Amino acid sequence: MPASYTAIGSTKAAIITTSLLDIGSNPFTACMWVRITSSASSYKGIISSEGGVGSGGIALMHRSTGKFSLWNGSFTDGNSFSLDTWYFVAYTLDSIVTGNLRLYQGTTPNNLTNSATYTPFASLASQKVVFGGYHTGDSNWMDGQIAHCHLYNTPLSLDQLREIMIKPGSLTLNGALLGYFPVTGLTPVTNLTGLANATENATMTASELGPPVFFPTLCS
Repeated sequence: MPASYTAIGSTKAAIITTSLLDIGSNPFTACMWVRITSSASSYKGIISSEGGVGSGGIALMHRSTGKFSLWNGSFTDGNSFSLDTWYFVAYTLDSIVTGNLRLYQGTTPNNLTNSATYTPFASLASQKVVFGGYHTGDSNWMDGQIAHCHLYNTPLSLDQLREIMIKPGSLTLNGALLGYFPVTGLTPVTNLTGLANATENATMTASELGPPVFFPTLCS
């Protein structure tokens, strides 16, 4: 399935999933590698719903506190992160009725951890998922790079997330993988105005490095 994004030059892009990838109120996992290159004055979006939390959506942010955070009308902070470092982040929903939204973060499979958990809204609207930014009506988009974006229609376990860190795009789970966007090193644009369903690819510049590569024998 081709990514749906617009490339600017050779290194900038935003990914917004097609209507076929709407999550609605169903359990899901959205995960990717992210490298934050500048601090937020307040907050900036990383993974979110196209219409925003106010419309019954989801939002994973990075904040001026230097932490990844979940937003549901108030912030629930995860762990701290360092600038210019690649992190694997995952956002999962167990169940809209009884479950929790969970944030996982880590720089290696061995240190990936569930760093924050909160209860979602009573009902999530059916919205498209944005990787690398916040919703279309907000300018607080992250500064940095994104890579290996995945969307599943099931909440993945910690071991499954570690497997994705080692072999991106390899865990299909009998059709549970709704979309995989291997867009290594792309820098998100600052808004979604006029975003088209482009299928062009973009690459890193010579001075940029992508996320780390792990070998299974070193991650036991």
